[in-house]
Amino acid sequence: VGSQMRACTRLVVWVLAAAVALLVLLNYAHLRAAPIRIPVGAASSGSIAGAATAAAAASGGAAAGAASSSSIAGADTAATAAAGGSGGSSSSDGGCARALPMRIVGWYNMFVPWGELTAVTPLLQEHMGQMRYTAVFSQTSEVKVQLIVHPDESAGARELVRDNLGEKAVINLEADVGDEGTTLFPLWEFCRKEENANAIVWYLHDKGSFHNSKLNADLRRSLTDVVLTQDCLDQLLVHKHHACGMRFVHEPIAHFPGNMWIARCDYLRFLPDPKTEHGERCGDSFTYRFRVGPQPSDWTDCFDDWCVGGGRQRFENWIGYLNNANMSDCLGVIHASPDVYIAYHSGYGALDDWHQYGLQCTSAPKSEFLEGFASGKFGHQPKFIANFLRCANAVWQSNLYEFGLANTTRTPSCGFDAQQEAPA
Repeated sequence: VGSQMRACTRLVVWVLAAAVALLVLLNYAHLRAAPIRIPVGAASSGSIAGAATAAAAASGGAAAGAASSSSIAGADTAATAAAGGSGGSSSSDGGCARALPMRIVGWYNMFVPWGELTAVTPLLQEHMGQMRYTAVFSQTSEVKVQLIVHPDESAGARELVRDNLGEKAVINLEADVGDEGTTLFPLWEFCRKEENANAIVWYLHDKGSFHNSKLNADLRRSLTDVVLTQDCLDQLLVHKHHACGMRFVHEPIAHFPGNMWIARCDYLRFLPDPKTEHGERCGDSFTYRFRVGPQPSDWTDCFDDWCVGGGRQRFENWIGYLNNANMSDCLGVIHASPDVYIAYHSGYGALDDWHQYGLQCTSAPKSEFLEGFASGKFGHQPKFIANFLRCANAVWQSNLYEFGLANTTRTPSCGFDAQQEAPA
C-alpha cells in the first residue's frame, strides 16, 4: 500500500509540474505575440551633472527599476506596467497624443578606402556576420547602409552587403567620399520625422577599415557585441534611458568611446545638426576653442581637437551634446580594492576582451567614474586628469551656452521635452 501511495504522489507531482510548464510556455508565447510599442512619455528622464566642473558630481537618470525583458514585446509589457497605463499613446497635451508603432532600425557607416575592397572584405564579412547573430539584429526591421566607396568598386561592395546582411539591408546612400557625418545626418533626419518618434536606432561603423590593426579590431568587436545585446536594448525600452553603449564618460567629452550605440529617436531628434561645427579652429593647428557667452571675449582657451570634440571628433561628442541626457552603459568595473578600480575608460587601453569586465548595464557615467576619475582610482596621472577635466569643463560650458540646456531633470512627453520644439 505504501509503495502504491508513493507512486500516486509522484504521479500527481509530475502532472502538476507539466501543467505549470504548459502555463509558462503559453504566457511566453503571449508575450512574444504582444504588440510592439513604447508608451510615449511614460517615464522620467534623469540628468547628468557636469563631471567637468566637479568629477564627483552626482548623476541623476536612475533606472526605472523594472525587470529586464527577453524580448521587445516583454519589455513593452514591463514598461507599460511601470508607467501605470496601457501604453502606445500619451496624454493629449499640445496636440501630442499619438499611438505610433515602435520599430528598430540599424544604421551602418561602411567606409571602403579607394581601391581596397579586396583587402577589407574579410573585416567587413566578419563585422556584418557578427551583427547578424545578435539579439538586437533579430528584432531590427531594416539596416540602412551608408556606403562610402570608389565608383569602380561599388558593385562589389553592394554585393558584399547583400550577401552578409541579407534582405534587411538597404543601401540608403552611396558616395565616393564621406565620414561618420555621412550616416549620422540622415539618421538624425529620420528621427526628426514625426512618424519615427517612437523608433529605436542603432549606429555602427566599420572601425579599422582605414587602419586595420589589432587595437581597432578589439574595440570594434567589443562595441558591436555590447551595443547589440538585449541588455542594452532593455535600458531604452524598460528603464527609459535615451541611449546605451559599451561605455559612456564625461571626460574629456560626453561620449561613447568608439562612437557605437543604440538610442531612442525621441532624444536624438532634439540634438543639433551632426554636421555643424560648434567650435572655431585656432589658426592652422588641430586645436579648437568654443564660445561660452555673448561677449567678444567669451571664448574658451584652445584645446586639442580630440580633447574637446573639435573637427571630425565632433561626431563622437554629438550624442552627448545635451547636458541633461539620460545615458546608460553596460561594461562593468572591477573593484580591485577600495582605492583601485580597473576598467575600460576610453581609447584602446585595457580592452583585449570586454568579457573580463562583464555586462553591468546602469545609468552612466557610472558612479565609479563620477567619484573615482579625479581622485586617481583608475591610475591616471594628476596632469592627465587635470587636462581631461579642463577640456570637459570647456565643452560643458559651451554646450550650455549654445543649446540653452541647464543641468535639470526633465520629464519627456511626446518626445524628449514637451516644452521644447524640435530644432528647425
